[in-house]
Amino acid sequence: MPITVSASATQPAICESRKGLSYFYWVDGTDVMGQIQSRQGDVLKATFTVVSSIDTGTGIAVDESYAQGRVWRMGLLFSRGGDLLYFTSTDGINFS
Repeated sequence: MPITVSASATQPAICESRKGLSYFYWVDGTDVMGQIQSRQGDVLKATFTVVSSIDTGTGIAVDESYAQGRVWRMGLLFSRGGDLLYFTSTDGINFS
């Protein structure tokens, strides 16, 4: 069944985590937005801003990777000011 996350989304990316959560990310203007849903499609974290002021017309990439111990992290790749940046987050919400 189709899921509508945002009507104004461009450059979408999704990561299905090992815990069964769906991490949706997309570009809206010059902001990267996000939303987290359960395996059943319930919204666990409503739409939020991940990062601002990215370069227009560029895509994003997202993936989950092992950090250390039993910790996994989300990685987000994007372009700002002509630089390619890679931010990480252990909760999929707060990236740095």
